[in-house]
Amino acid sequence: MTTQSTRLRIHRGSTAYRVFTVCTAVIGLWVATGCLPDPCKVGAKRCAGSVLETCSSDPSGVLGPVDDPQYVSGSGPAWENVADCGANLCVVTADDTFCALEPTPNAACADTDLSACDGASSVTCRSGYVIERRVCNSCDPTDGLCDVGAGDACAESGCGGSFHCDTESYPTCEMACSCPEGASCDACGASWAKAPDGGASLQWTCVSGLCEFHY
Repeated sequence: MTTQSTRLRIHRGSTAYRVFTVCTAVIGLWVATGCLPDPCKVGAKRCAGSVLETCSSDPSGVLGPVDDPQYVSGSGPAWENVADCGANLCVVTADDTFCALEPTPNAACADTDLSACDGASSVTCRSGYVIERRVCNSCDPTDGLCDVGAGDACAESGCGGSFHCDTESYPTCEMACSCPEGASCDACGASWAKAPDGGASLQWTCVSGLCEFHY
């Protein structure tokens, strides 16, 4: 019995030959410099400077790196931007990666991943870092929440403390502001702040002398 093998012949000078040569050179350079693309694990997160990134892929393509049992053919996983956290605010801990409001751990968050009081403010904690802060008239240490805080509904008696009841739309407790009408300013942003997470961001603008928030 005679078998015959068929070999693909690429002629020098042809377009196919030139493409083959370029591809071979690129792969050789990657190997020589250790710069082979790093297939990330889908769902993983990392900080690229101040930017929080997550590893994702085309739903019809790869579901994991080549050593993952869920690997299927298609486009490879790649790092994608989630949010710009701000300078030194992309945080990597032993088991988490996220945007924080402060570059260092906060003592108020030492024993909880829920809410805690930090002075007269209520903070939401994550792995020892503050990811949300609300100014309060006072903060209840039993649950870490505001008695009355920015964005709360006005009581019949008003808001009290440093808040004013904005009755122009849905009655909410808001802080006074002196920045230009319709502008965002630090005084408003400080009354209730959330670290970016890729979802809708909390925005503040000064309207009729009061800080109004919206997503």
